[in-house]
Amino acid sequence: MVAIKQIRACNAQLNDETVPRTAVFVGGTSGIGKATLQSLVNIGSPVRAYIVGRASTESAMKPFLDELRASNPKADLIYVPGDVSLLAEVKRISLDIKSREPTVDLLFLSAGYAPLGGRIDTSEGLEVTMALQYFGRILMTLHLLPSLRAAASPRVVTVLSGNLLHPSLNVDDMTLEKPGAWGGIRSQTQVGSLTNLALDRLAADPANASLSFTHDWPGAVDTGNAYRHWKGPSLWAPLPLTALLKPIYWIMGYSLDETGQRHLYLATSGDFGGRGPKVEGVHAESTSGRRGGGLYLLDHRCDAKFKKPVFEKLRDSAQERVWTRTMEILEPFL
Repeated sequence: MVAIKQIRACNAQLNDETVPRTAVFVGGTSGIGKATLQSLVNIGSPVRAYIVGRASTESAMKPFLDELRASNPKADLIYVPGDVSLLAEVKRISLDIKSREPTVDLLFLSAGYAPLGGRIDTSEGLEVTMALQYFGRILMTLHLLPSLRAAASPRVVTVLSGNLLHPSLNVDDMTLEKPGAWGGIRSQTQVGSLTNLALDRLAADPANASLSFTHDWPGAVDTGNAYRHWKGPSLWAPLPLTALLKPIYWIMGYSLDETGQRHLYLATSGDFGGRGPKVEGVHAESTSGRRGGGLYLLDHRCDAKFKKPVFEKLRDSAQERVWTRTMEILEPFL
């Protein structure tokens, strides 16, 4: 475990040379993304951050962004309105950012929620949480790869399930559309495995040798996502679910401040490649076995430990089929 005291000390070493100067936050309007954005800006270094969120959220975000600007006048915070559950919107937003920024140091992806209220498909035919947590994230990564490759110390951080590897993956019905295939928990294990295989493939591309990818499970953090899209009234309406989860967050969870610091560490530390400050004694190993780049699968303690036999079995049996099907779905939006 990397203790929060060590993480705060590591983050305190960030300066104008090691901080990501240009960052893109998708999911930065609430929860972990918002907390990480705040931790980044509070360093006090010059940073330009694009915060992607719904147009309906922009007015609610304005006081928060104004407060950050006041705390760090060197921060340039740009709100980019759009609905990232739609791949056409992800493409539009990505091309807009790419046209403005020749280099992107950090792509931080945390949009999504727990699909415990039943399956909901977007107008493009994808289940909404799979669009948010997998297809949209991979699509934006692909579009911004040229800008990431041009950066001195680029990193892609995706927040979802990290090293919680599941040995099974439905490759034949990747989007879980067949009768009986869908389930809230099943969809999350599916998306986690898809993410690991896709990011591992991107990390193995020699053209991306300078990039670091981190995929982490954040642990219990009270972001509201677990009950944001429940349909009531019922036994599982938001009130009883909130009452059930709150004690878990109090006893076992991380505060938003701590999770912001932990994810700033994942986004900047040289422990996962790049030139950022390091924590003494941390020797993180990527899925390729090398250090200093590649894909790192992490738990809520920021430990880069994973079940290597499980991952390698998934890689050998499913990676190419997953990538082929992913590209078939994304191709109209590339």
